Amino acid sequence: LYEGKGWKGRIVKTVSTTGMLDKQAAAYGLPLTVTPIGFKYVAELIVGGAGEGEGPHSMEVLVGGEESGGLAVKGHLPERDGIYIGLLLTEMLVKGGVPLSERVNALYEEFGMHVCYRDDMHTEEWRKQAMMARCRAGEIGEVCGVAVADRDMRDGVKHLLEDGSWVMVRPSGTEPVLRIYSEAADGERAQALVEELVAMVHSLEKG
Repeated sequence: LYEGKGWKGRIVKTVSTTGMLDKQAAAYGLPLTVTPIGFKYVAELIVGGAGEGEGPHSMEVLVGGEESGGLAVKGHLPERDGIYIGLLLTEMLVKGGVPLSERVNALYEEFGMHVCYRDDMHTEEWRKQAMMARCRAGEIGEVCGVAVADRDMRDGVKHLLEDGSWVMVRPSGTEPVLRIYSEAADGERAQALVEELVAMVHSLEKG
């Protein structure tokens, strides 16, 4: 959309969506907004024109999406439309004459590998609450030997690690489930981050 069509606008993503978008936004000079998980938050910004004036949402949304792959594009519906996105991809491939695999590899070459992993961990309600209390209190100082540099608390707790990877813990609001997400430069690392937090949950003691 940016390179092929010359379109500009704000990138909107949920907090669990890949950090590659942050790098793309910086490279293309496009503003980026991060929302809680749920496409309704993305849709609100699309419908609202991303706000007025010079505030944090002061540009029309170019692309809005979430970790599950749901995506909306400027000028179309404020909702996920897989058929439309498929048509845009087809147009890109026909005009560019380059296979999709090569386009994906080009992104990795420019912005680095970004591999995600997720585990919906079923556990006791008390463990779910205890783990969230630990996370919110900032008691997790490192994961897999890498220090936590910062935390994003807008939906669950996202631990941003010093090496650029991250791991996030988010409780289900309706069942005893912890959703644990991660992103790292390779699949093994991404899985290991999640598995270490799963082990922390198992190690909790009631009391």
